[in-house]
Amino acid sequence: MLRCLEDEIVRQTGAQRFTVSHTPWVQKLNRRFGHGTRYGRLRRFLPKRPLVLPAKTEVIWQVLMGPENYSLDLFKDWQNGARHIVYLFDTLPSQMPLIRRLFSGREWDVCVTSFDDAIPLLERETGRSWHHADQAVALDYFPSVPMEEKVIHFSSYGRRHPRVHEAVLRFCAAKGLYYDFTTHDRSGPTADPLILLRQFAWHLSHSQFTFCWPVEMTNPARAGELSPITCRWFEAAAAAAVVLGQPSKNPHFRQFFGDDSVTPINPDAEVSAIVSQLEQIWQQRTELSARAAVLRQKLGMQLDWSDRVKRILGFIR
Repeated sequence: MLRCLEDEIVRQTGAQRFTVSHTPWVQKLNRRFGHGTRYGRLRRFLPKRPLVLPAKTEVIWQVLMGPENYSLDLFKDWQNGARHIVYLFDTLPSQMPLIRRLFSGREWDVCVTSFDDAIPLLERETGRSWHHADQAVALDYFPSVPMEEKVIHFSSYGRRHPRVHEAVLRFCAAKGLYYDFTTHDRSGPTADPLILLRQFAWHLSHSQFTFCWPVEMTNPARAGELSPITCRWFEAAAAAAVVLGQPSKNPHFRQFFGDDSVTPINPDAEVSAIVSQLEQIWQQRTELSARAAVLRQKLGMQLDWSDRVKRILGFIR
C-alpha cells in the first residue's frame, strides 16, 4: 500500500522517485544500529555523506510505514532549500520517543499521520502541528465482484482471535464452505510487493465474509490509548466484503464507515455459541452482501489514495 501511495503522488504531482542508497558497509551498520533497536542511540556517530538530489527540487516527500524506516539522518545537506513532507502510516504510543527525536525539527514543513487520534499526542511530543489523512487503497486493485462469483466464503488476513478462528474452521468444515486465512509469518516475501497486493486484493474481493479486529483488541499493549484505523478496514470496504468482528472504538471510524459496517462477533463467547452465530449470519448473507456493496458504492473514491494525496496537497498550500 505504501507503493500505491507513492504511485499516486507521482501521478498527481509529476514527482520523481529518488532512491536513498547506502554502501554495503553502511547498510550493515544501518541494520545493526537501526531505529528502535538496542543500539539505535548510537546512530548519530555513524558517518554521514551528502545526499545529492536532482537540481531544482521544490518538494521532498517521505512516505514511511513507521519512524523506524527513516534513514535521512545518515545523510547531510539533504534539505536543499525544498519544502519537506512526511507521511507516517504508524504513529503509536511506543513510537513517540523516536518520532519526537526525528520530527520535532523545523526542517519538516508538513507532518501527516494516518491515525487521527494520535494527533494530540504527536503535537504534545514534538511541539509542532500535525495533519491527518486516513490510509486508503488503490481501487484499481479491487475489482467489483458479484456475490455469486465470490468463491471464498470466509477469509481472515492478519490479526485474528483464536477462539473465533476455531469456530470458523468448525463451521466451514460442517457446511462444506471454504475458509481462507493467513498461513505464513512475516518471513521474507518471494514476490514483488505490488504483485502480492494484487493477489491479496483478488482474494479479499472474492470473499463473501472477512474478519477485521481493532488493534486495541488484538494487541492492546501496542495500541495504548489509541484506536487506530488501519488499512484492513479500507481494504474490506473496497472489496465489498461483509465485515465480521468488532469495530474500532474511534469515533472517526463510525463517521467514515457508518454505524452498521461491521457485523459484531463476540470473541469471548464459547466456540459453540460463535458457531451458532455464524449459522445465523450465513443465513443472512444475501442481505449483508447487498449492504456491503452499497457501502462500497457510497464511499467510492473516498477509499482511494487519490483522495488522500489531494488532501495532503491542500496541507502544503
